[in-house]
Amino acid sequence: MENLVELRAEVDEFDVGAAPFTDIRATIPVPVTPIPAPVVPTLDQGSPPPPRRAPTAAKDTGAYPPPAAQPTRQGPCGIRYDFNLGCRVLLPEGDWQIRLRDLDTGNILYETELKSANVGSRKRYYLRCSIEVWSAGTLVFRHDYSAAGEDVLIQFPIGTLGDVLAWFPYA
Repeated sequence: MENLVELRAEVDEFDVGAAPFTDIRATIPVPVTPIPAPVVPTLDQGSPPPPRRAPTAAKDTGAYPPPAAQPTRQGPCGIRYDFNLGCRVLLPEGDWQIRLRDLDTGNILYETELKSANVGSRKRYYLRCSIEVWSAGTLVFRHDYSAAGEDVLIQFPIGTLGDVLAWFPYA
C-alpha cells in the first residue's frame, strides 16, 4: 500500500505540459483575405418581379420504352385489345360487361359492368389471360392469349449484359 502512495506522488510531480515538441502551427503565418458578403439584388418598387419558370414534369426514363397509348389489336364492335404491359382492353361507348380470367389458374382477375373504359390487368408481364366481353347479355368477344405462331417482342432493360447473353441460345 505504501508503494501505491509513492507512485501517486511521483505521478503528481510529473509535468505533462512540458512537452519536448513545439506546435508548428503557431510558427506558420497564414494570410487572411476577407470574403466579400454575397450581393442580394433588390427590386425597384416600380419594376415587376422576374418571371418564374413553370415546374417541369420529370421525364420517365425507365428501362423499357412505353407501349402504344391504345391497345393495338382490333376486335369486333370497336373493341381494342392487346397484351403489351399486361392485358389491356379498350371498350367504346355502350353497355358492356367484361371479364378477365387467368388461363393457368382459372381465377377471375376482373369482372364488371360499365359504359366505356380502358381496362388493364394488374400483372404487367407474362400473363396467359382470357378476355370475355358481353353486350346486352350476349357474348360479343372472347379471346384467349396464345403466342403460338405469333411474333413476340423480347425487351431487355438498358445496362444489363448477362440477361442478353443468356437469351442467345433461345433466339
